[in-house]
Amino acid sequence: MASLLIWIHMLHADGPDSARRAGQALQAGHLTHFYDPRRRVGKAVAPRLGAARAVVWDVYLFYPSGSRWEEPAPSPADWAHQLVTAWADAAHYRWEDELTRWLNQATRGHESGD
Repeated sequence: MASLLIWIHMLHADGPDSARRAGQALQAGHLTHFYDPRRRVGKAVAPRLGAARAVVWDVYLFYPSGSRWEEPAPSPADWAHQLVTAWADAAHYRWEDELTRWLNQATRGHESGD
């Protein structure tokens, strides 16, 4: 399983240094970190989550093996978010223990090829 963690500059304190510090706390052999100061990924993914004019962030996206990132961005097989905002579908809202359970289930299914 390959995983990408993309840090999007959304808040005043966000920047390459804060992304680097946070990334150092989240190290795993299958995890690659990127910093996106122009919010390109958040803008590209937004239409696939029903938020065409938004910049999505604080989201967890899972894609089928072999998905190709071309224009337009692919639709995720599953996703969750942590925000209470107009663009984010309430059915995909996960927080605290529920988010942890969901991520554990989602990553187990992803690792086994489900």
